[in-house]
Amino acid sequence: MLAKLFGTTWRPGAYYRAVWEPSPSAAGRHLAGPSYDPAAPLRAKACCLTAVPAAERLYGVAQSRRPAPSAAQRVVRIDTTDTATSDDLGVTSDEADEPRDVAIAVKAVGAGRVGFFGDAFCTPHTVGLLASFCRATGTLSKLSLVPGATVRIDGLRAKPEHNGQRGTVLRRQGDERWQVTRLAPRPT
Repeated sequence: MLAKLFGTTWRPGAYYRAVWEPSPSAAGRHLAGPSYDPAAPLRAKACCLTAVPAAERLYGVAQSRRPAPSAAQRVVRIDTTDTATSDDLGVTSDEADEPRDVAIAVKAVGAGRVGFFGDAFCTPHTVGLLASFCRATGTLSKLSLVPGATVRIDGLRAKPEHNGQRGTVLRRQGDERWQVTRLAPRPT
């Protein structure tokens, strides 16, 4: 379905727990923000992809470092082919040529990008990576509120008594600040 909709070369791979290493050349271009540590590996059980070009791999495991499946693990499909090619995006030839299972991948599609986050249990680290992806793509700013939108107040430090209340957005007051009015009492 990904190939049909987005023109990817990605294929379904196995499902297993591993330490997924970041691809420095690709991850640095697609992830940004305070929750992203470019050197931090992802420890997770993931449904992975194969046949992911090097420039689209964010977190992967080299086939040579892939753990052997236990009897309890069901391997969906192991595909040892890989269409990776070295390009001018800073991918080293070693990184490009080695087949990998990939837990997180991103592909440019039109004016946007499609991302695959295969972490089966949605660990906090993966949630942070997803937030970093959204920050890097500008998705969080595109989800901006508009005047008249109904909101639930949360995360206020200066006036925590307003947390949990609902209100209506009046206007934007800076990068991450909004003026809200007509606060309804907190539900009991």
